[in-house]
Amino acid sequence: MGVLGNPKTPNRRGYPFPEFEPKWTDRWEETGLFRCDLGSDREKYYCLNMFPYPSGDMHVGHGRNYILGDVVVRRKIMEGYEVLAPMGWDAFGLPAENAAIENNIHPSEWTRVNIQKFKSQFLEWGIGLDWTREIAACHPGYYRWSQWLFVRLFKKGLAEKKKAPVNWCPSCATVLANEQVVDGGCERCGTEVEQKELSQWFFKTTAYAQDLLDGLE
Repeated sequence: MGVLGNPKTPNRRGYPFPEFEPKWTDRWEETGLFRCDLGSDREKYYCLNMFPYPSGDMHVGHGRNYILGDVVVRRKIMEGYEVLAPMGWDAFGLPAENAAIENNIHPSEWTRVNIQKFKSQFLEWGIGLDWTREIAACHPGYYRWSQWLFVRLFKKGLAEKKKAPVNWCPSCATVLANEQVVDGGCERCGTEVEQKELSQWFFKTTAYAQDLLDGLE
C-alpha cells in the first residue's frame, strides 16, 4: 500500500481510494463473486495460493504473491469457470513457539491477532478469495486430519521413530531451523548452537514416490 500512498486519502493523481475501493469490495462480497458453488455445471478451476504464516503485518512480498493469484482467479471467472480459491493460515509449529518466546505471549493469542491483521489487509486489497472456506492449521478441525494421516502412514510402516541431530539452543531450550542459526549462534539470543541427538519421526516418502507421481495423472 505504501507504493500507492495513503489508502485513506486520494493520491496525487486524484484517485479516490475512500470512495471507490470499499464500494467494489463490498459489492463483490454482497454478490458472492468469489464464493464457489461446487454443484455448478460450469467447468471447475482450483486456484490455491500457499497459505501464509501470520507472523505480523503483510509486506510487498505477500502482495506480489497473492495479487498474482487474484489475477488468475478473475481471469478464470471471466472465462466462465466455477473457481475455487480458498485461503488458510500456516499457523502451527515452531514459528508460533518462537514468536511466543520472543513476545512473551501465548502462541494461540499471538496467532489469532495476526490472522485478523492479515485477513483485514487481504480484504482491503480486494483479493479474490472464498472466505467461507477459510481454515487454519492450528485449529483442531484441521490438524485432526494430519493426525489421521499420520496414523495411516504408521500402520503402513511408512513412519518410523529414530534419533537424529538437530540445532539446539541451550539458552532458549528449543530446536532451531538452519535459517535461525547465524554465524554458529542462535539468532534470538546469540548463544552458541549445539548439535543434539533427539528422537524424531521420519516418513519413508521414497517408498511410495512412484505412486505419487502416477497419481498426478
